[in-house]
Amino acid sequence: MQQLVMGETLSPKLAMSPPLGAADALSRSAYHASSEMMREGARFVGLRLQRYAELELALMRSPNIFASWSCMIEFQRLSMLDYTREMDRMPGVIGKVSDDALLAMESERTAEPAPVLV
Repeated sequence: MQQLVMGETLSPKLAMSPPLGAADALSRSAYHASSEMMREGARFVGLRLQRYAELELALMRSPNIFASWSCMIEFQRLSMLDYTREMDRMPGVIGKVSDDALLAMESERTAEPAPVLV
């Protein structure tokens, strides 16, 4: 372990590299969190596109204006239901991602002590 004297400056010849374990764990955790959120967003967009395609098919098959209105009302009901369910799910998803990130950072902490000032 390298000991530093008060007032001494670190020179490149000491070859002390900063501990990157925490920063590396943080960047990996941030990547994991963002990819998890993107996956959830893509799942929700896929669900909404599927609902919209079903609406278009139902509108093409509807024999009169009243059946079309019924299809639109059902689409709006399902839309509200989907958005409400997603709003209920998101805090749990965000909490799980945050917990996983904290666990990853904790497991990546290095045991190397910082330089001691004498």
